[in-house]
Amino acid sequence: MLSALLGDAVCPIAGGIDCDQLQYDWAPPTSAIGSQDRGQAGRCAKAENKPHIVHFAEKLMLHAQTEEQVLYPAAILVGEVVREKLAN
Repeated sequence: MLSALLGDAVCPIAGGIDCDQLQYDWAPPTSAIGSQDRGQAGRCAKAENKPHIVHFAEKLMLHAQTEEQVLYPAAILVGEVVREKLAN
C-alpha cells in the first residue's frame, strides 16, 4: 500500500478505507496515565531489586514511545493521503 501512496495510482483497497475511522482508531491516547503507570512500574521494580521487570518496563516504555511518535502520526498521514487521492 505504501508504494501506491507514493505514486499516482490509488491502491485497489483504498476505496474501502474510512479515513476518519482510521485516524480515530490510531489517535494517540488522550491521557498520560498509561505513561505514568509504565514509569511507576519501572520505579517500583527498581526499588524492589527486580531487574528483569525493570528491563521489561523499559522495553514497554520504548514500545509506547514508538507508537506515539511514529505509528500514530504515520496512520494519520496515510489517512490524509488516501482521503486526498480518493477526492481526485
